[in-house]
Amino acid sequence: MTDINSKIAIFGGSFDPIHKAHIELIKNLCNRFDKVIIVPGYKTPFKVDTKTASPIDRIEMLKLAVGNIEKAEISEFEIDMKGVSYSIDTALHFSGRGELYWVIGSEMLYKLCGWHRIDELKKLVTFYIVKRPGFDINNLADLKKADIAYQISDFEGTEASSSKVKLDIAFNVHSELSKGVYKYIKSHGLYCDYKYIVDRYNEFNMYPSRIRHSYNVALTAIALAKRYGVNVEKAITAALLHDIGKCLNETDLKNRGLYTDEPIEPCRHAQIGEQIAYKYFSVKDREILNAIKFHTVGNKSMDNLAKIIFLADYIEPSRKFNGLDEIRKMSMIDLDETVIMVLQNTVKYLQGKSVIHKDSIETLNFLIEQRSNKK
Repeated sequence: MTDINSKIAIFGGSFDPIHKAHIELIKNLCNRFDKVIIVPGYKTPFKVDTKTASPIDRIEMLKLAVGNIEKAEISEFEIDMKGVSYSIDTALHFSGRGELYWVIGSEMLYKLCGWHRIDELKKLVTFYIVKRPGFDINNLADLKKADIAYQISDFEGTEASSSKVKLDIAFNVHSELSKGVYKYIKSHGLYCDYKYIVDRYNEFNMYPSRIRHSYNVALTAIALAKRYGVNVEKAITAALLHDIGKCLNETDLKNRGLYTDEPIEPCRHAQIGEQIAYKYFSVKDREILNAIKFHTVGNKSMDNLAKIIFLADYIEPSRKFNGLDEIRKMSMIDLDETVIMVLQNTVKYLQGKSVIHKDSIETLNFLIEQRSNKK
């Protein structure tokens, strides 16, 4: 039983799967608190529509990764409760064991004031804020206004995510997993979500450089999807398929019954990619199909998923040209404004060199008009 005067850190999440960044964070917490309680959720309110490994598998992987770390305790409270896991219920469960600190990454700060029953939760815990790469610690004025107690960690979390781990597994990369966890994943056939795409790249003549680009676009799409509340699984699927038609020649298209009436190449392979996703990968989700179709020149009917794939294709890490750093920074601040910047750059670059697609002009004018109407 923990002493009532002990400082206890509660670290919740899906841990789907637990990766090295989680482990490093847990070790840092153990150096600063008397006890660290790791609470895997049955289903978190932030990932209601997301597929997860079974509770048993996630618990077993946690035991393999952190079971021998002194001061670390794995709690199955939320797993046993089933249903959506809310922080207030967990905090009430551990209330009385000591002084409670609720661990939260800086990427979650912008929505903290809207957490379920936050007025009750803030009386039970102090929020322990860990800075995450790419997410500055802001919204502190909002926390103070809401009388939410917080403490900022004296260390920074490592950049990693479970979504990236699942993406990596499709490419047979496992650098962010402990050996024990990776062995468990392989032996139990977990996280094959995207292998059905990656394993068929050769079938569509994808060059190694195009495969690397698709991986980089998916990585970028993950960060943008999390920033703007878009379904991460849809973003990864669209990113991995966005250039699936890029390397096919006219004979390939004819033999596969694929067609396009677009005279401009960027739109040609985007249209073909949409058809391949539907015909060969059974993608029926119109949001994903549109994101693939619109990723090169844009479209004024783009939703946030389509805008994310459009941007990810433009700003992914291997791209290098003047002004890109500014666009990358803006991409985490304002989605529409970044799309405007990209379209303006594209129009400026193509003027006098090539045909500018009408959809790019229409999309640019539409977004600028929307921006003006908001002022």
